[in-house]
Amino acid sequence: MSGSPNRRTGEIFMWGLWARIHETDFDEISDHWESKGRETLIGPYKGRLANALSIYTDTLNQRIEVRISPVGTRPLFILEDAGTVLYSEQHSGLNPHKAVEYACLLMKMANV
Repeated sequence: MSGSPNRRTGEIFMWGLWARIHETDFDEISDHWESKGRETLIGPYKGRLANALSIYTDTLNQRIEVRISPVGTRPLFILEDAGTVLYSEQHSGLNPHKAVEYACLLMKMANV
């Protein structure tokens, strides 16, 4: 989904999220799921986040742009609602300490 690059290393901190999109858009994506070059054939699409991330208070139903990626990779969700923490982190990146903090919080919540 939403990738936030590490400001120092350039590594991506990814969230695995779902989106709500129009049925016709879903059908078009499905029809091209295995099509080589699909990222240039279809999309982008408008949608809404269908997840509430536990460490953010405002993710559910955020407006997104769904960008199709090459075969074998998941589409990217680009947040459109400026003024939220997740939007800011996606567009500005995370510092390494914040990425570790999030990973630790999520592991603790999962009782890992």
